[in-house]
Amino acid sequence: MPDAKEVFQMVSEKASPDQGALRRQHELQDRRRRRQRVGTIALSAAVIAALAVFFSTRSGGDNPVPATQSPAPSSVSGYATTAPALVGLDGSIRPVTLASDAWEPALSQDGKWIAYVTRKYNVGNCGACTPGPRIAAVRVVGTGTDYVTFHGGPRTEVVGQPVWPPDGSQVAYVASGRARSGSNIFVVDADGSLQHALQLTTGSTQKEWPSWSPDGTQILYSDAGSTPLDDSGFSSTQELYRVAANGTGASVRITKNGVDDSEGVYSPDGAEIVLFHDGTLAIMNADGSGLQDLGLHAFSPRWSPDGKKIAFLTYNATERFELSDPSTGSQASWPRLDVNVFDRASGTTTSLGVSVASDTNAVSWTSDSNALLINRASNR
Repeated sequence: MPDAKEVFQMVSEKASPDQGALRRQHELQDRRRRRQRVGTIALSAAVIAALAVFFSTRSGGDNPVPATQSPAPSSVSGYATTAPALVGLDGSIRPVTLASDAWEPALSQDGKWIAYVTRKYNVGNCGACTPGPRIAAVRVVGTGTDYVTFHGGPRTEVVGQPVWPPDGSQVAYVASGRARSGSNIFVVDADGSLQHALQLTTGSTQKEWPSWSPDGTQILYSDAGSTPLDDSGFSSTQELYRVAANGTGASVRITKNGVDDSEGVYSPDGAEIVLFHDGTLAIMNADGSGLQDLGLHAFSPRWSPDGKKIAFLTYNATERFELSDPSTGSQASWPRLDVNVFDRASGTTTSLGVSVASDTNAVSWTSDSNALLINRASNR
């Protein structure tokens, strides 16, 4: 299993992002507006000193911080571009060459593959693909083919959030139908054969954020329930569930908190789950008991393979990205989300000095817990 250094040596040194090629896969839950509203509220000075700048993840709530405590985010002129890279905890950055519109890249646990969302027709064997986003899997090293693992079809129109199981044999993802009444969790073989594609959940509610259990038998996900997600991606009925990855049996509800619970990820030993819980990150036992608030106003947590660290995203106080919509040519202003790493033993947080756009661009760790694959967003 390659470590961060070996993966660094494997990936290309040259990245080729397109101008304005950032917002590709956002039909799924209208990501252009997701949680922008909550990024404008600052936290206390003590949190700012420890974490640079964190934002409350709610525009309302029982005790919202007055907006006068924080300057309004300022627009940044020009366009932002994506530049996927392996970013080491030591500050090293090695670009990774993917399709120019790569969105939501995810590194397999053995470090050999990257799955990502693209609309490009020249990726893999997608000459006959229907229009729209599809999920591709590309080898990190070697001359092999980019295998398209899914593309739009009669029943599904939008796909996203690809994640790998421990053995790298499949990819789990989220797909919504053409009626756009909801979204569900699917798995497909990573070789692009589509012979064992499974739909694991059904119904018209909004399901998202799939995450594999360490033994590869279960997939954790969030379900908005009876109250659809609002413009900022919240729902008071959003809870965590798990479902068998082989498609057998019914989903099992894990949280019953009456607040928004989402973005859950199993710890490497499967004993715990880190999740977004009512505005902050929290850790609980795998059965939903023993919830502990980490006090981190953040999104998209990702546990390191050694179980010692948690990477996550936080809103930046003063900077926003000006991004181009490639389908319409129009511009949109996005909040900037900075990448941070929390050390569980010491309770300290370190900023990596890089940013992404959209909390769906979660990071993924290398197997040695020393580096992260990050879909960096930057102004050029």
